Amino acid sequence: MSRNMKLFLGCGCLLVVMCACACIAVFVGGPMMLASAFSSDTAKARQVGAQIADYKLPAGLSEQLSMDLVVVKMVVIARLDSSGPTPPMYMMMQAQGMDRDQIEQQMKQAIQQQLQNNADIQFTQVGTQQVTIKGKPSTMTIYEGRSNDAGLVRQAVVSFEGKGGTVVLMILDSTATWNQAEINGFLGSIR
Repeated sequence: MSRNMKLFLGCGCLLVVMCACACIAVFVGGPMMLASAFSSDTAKARQVGAQIADYKLPAGLSEQLSMDLVVVKMVVIARLDSSGPTPPMYMMMQAQGMDRDQIEQQMKQAIQQQLQNNADIQFTQVGTQQVTIKGKPSTMTIYEGRSNDAGLVRQAVVSFEGKGGTVVLMILDSTATWNQAEINGFLGSIR
């Protein structure tokens, strides 16, 4: 066997061993990495929110949950005194490969998981509102649907460019506690 053939076979064997080690690392370490991407630590949620955009929260709201994957970041912002099943705000950012419609679909699936008892809520578009975020006009789409727990539920969806890509902000709350002035203040604070 020639020297080049031995070198070629040696490199090939080394490559196979490296690939096997990488596969083992992904299968063993992957679930742990995925589990660590989701957090209910409020300090971590604030950090993820700050990576998405700069904003000032209205009184009584706080970052509660986060997800931080390589290409997707999401922070859940909720009322501190909320005893209901749905936090009033969701913000999610996709840095790579997703447009507003795709992000919105992912968020709706996340909301359906949060609303386990109300998985059959069908939201209907009831209007739009022109808003300004980061000095740029954007259209916020308003939906409503009926929930078993909260009665009539309102959902607003708006997108803007965040620090690392398109951000879709989804606001979800009961129509009884919907606070448009608070929402407008939050939208105006986004930088």
